[in-house]
Amino acid sequence: MKYTLVVLLLALMALTSAFARDAEGQCRPGEYYDSCGLPCEETCLDPIPEDCSYECAQGCYCEEGTIREHIGGDCIPSTSC
Repeated sequence: MKYTLVVLLLALMALTSAFARDAEGQCRPGEYYDSCGLPCEETCLDPIPEDCSYECAQGCYCEEGTIREHIGGDCIPSTSC
């Protein structure tokens, strides 16, 4: 029983890390993967989001010096807004 539980736990850990690696490879050019970033990003329309929780959110984020053109949009230089 304990052996089965250990094997299942190890399999779950391996599967979880495989999904994290897959997500990291999905980022577009100009983005990087972060396993614990802020859930709301700066955009041209909302450069300083005020109602943002400080919970971890994994995903692709704009590289330094860039900002999202709009929610879910491409990362562009912050001076291009």
